[in-house]
Amino acid sequence: MRHSSGPAGVITADFEMDNVAFLRKLFAYLEIAAPAPLRPDLVDRTSLVARRRLWLVT
Repeated sequence: MRHSSGPAGVITADFEMDNVAFLRKLFAYLEIAAPAPLRPDLVDRTSLVARRRLWLVT
């Protein structure tokens, strides 16, 4: 199953931060301390999505 982080408006509403701040925080969190139950391939794919979306908006 594939998931995305959602549209920027949903991120802002759900997490009370702008899209760029959320993606930076997500990417940093996954690089430093990804939760143990997450499979490494899922962490890698999620990090890739965050990195791509950051590239697109900056």
